[in-house]
Amino acid sequence: MDRENKIKKAYGGDAKFFKSTFCARKIADELERRYKEDAGRDITAAAVIRDHRTIRGMIKAKEPGILAGISDVSAFYRRHGLKARILKKDGCVLKRGDMIAEVRGPEGAFLATERTGLNILQRMSGIATAAKRLADIAGRYGAAVAGTRKTLLLYPDKKAIWLGGCLPHRLGLFDAILVKDNHLSAIAAEGESDPITAATRRACRRARRLRAKFIEIEAPDRKSAMHAARAYKEEISADNGYIPFTIMLDNMRPAEIRKTTEELKASGLYGSVLLEASGNITPGNISACAQAGVDVVSLGWLTHSARALDISQKITG
Repeated sequence: MDRENKIKKAYGGDAKFFKSTFCARKIADELERRYKEDAGRDITAAAVIRDHRTIRGMIKAKEPGILAGISDVSAFYRRHGLKARILKKDGCVLKRGDMIAEVRGPEGAFLATERTGLNILQRMSGIATAAKRLADIAGRYGAAVAGTRKTLLLYPDKKAIWLGGCLPHRLGLFDAILVKDNHLSAIAAEGESDPITAATRRACRRARRLRAKFIEIEAPDRKSAMHAARAYKEEISADNGYIPFTIMLDNMRPAEIRKTTEELKASGLYGSVLLEASGNITPGNISACAQAGVDVVSLGWLTHSARALDISQKITG
């Protein structure tokens, strides 16, 4: 299996999942939860609106970006008695002024659902827009970009990352083994002198039984990365079964990442593992990290700091 396919197998990016009824249902549940919190009793509409009147409205892009979430938001509107006609599809490039969808139905339902729908649509489109920009930057150097578990809205955020051309990474604690600093500290407290090697061996021997998509070990320095790579190669040589294995080069400077990559190649270990740069990565420094020779750059910024895209919904008749 080549490196590109190993990355896809490990980090996701599966169109079938994000187009599945399971994913759609999870996002629908999130929309309904937020709707109930917001519109349990709309006293403004009760005071001033005649709910029986049918109105028409348009959802419009007020700035360029990547559209994400319109299929889910349109389904949400339809569940609440509105007719939604999609004019632009998820994943498309928006220009300022583009009409995204037409919404028709009772005034009360239009106004009660508007904010919930727009909040999700703006957030998902903002994440997808940022993802596309970062994927383009890292792609110049042959690196992919992935999100992290630092998400406010799990399924909407992960789908937005995918629609923007980045990799969703793991969805939660249940689908991949990711050994981080606190896991390593706990193993060291057991008396293990080399927690990186111990964690790698344990993970490799249990991954298949736990149905893990991949294994990842956080390595804070070059020495730790080499230990993890050697331990992994020994495990797969012992016929414990192949599963994608990533070394997370955590908070390493680009120069140190490059040295680590070179040492792995010189030791014959590079072909066995994937390399991920992570930790305090932003749009300002992603280029330097991508150039350092890693396969993937991951950043929480995508889902905790990306700005919502400016999208409006206005009554037009």
